[in-house]
Amino acid sequence: MKLGCWQGFDIKDYPGGHPGTTVFPRPNNLEFPTNVERMKDYAAQALKLYNEKFDAKYEVNEILKVNGDECGIYFIFYITFMVTNGEKEYFQA
Repeated sequence: MKLGCWQGFDIKDYPGGHPGTTVFPRPNNLEFPTNVERMKDYAAQALKLYNEKFDAKYEVNEILKVNGDECGIYFIFYITFMVTNGEKEYFQA
């Protein structure tokens, strides 16, 4: 969703490992090109839905931050990324 539309889900102060903490930063997803490409693909899939819903033509430009949540055997990624559509804007998916 476009960051200006709502407050987003950025983690400003990460308290560290605690059983009550469910969403945590995943900086390792930005250290390797294959991980960055995977995050770009996930962001592009979410952006495609946004573009269809709002008749827009945004494209993923850069992955800025990845947070994650483990849900059983699944990972949920919260991705902050920059898009282009004439000018740079920020989205989260």
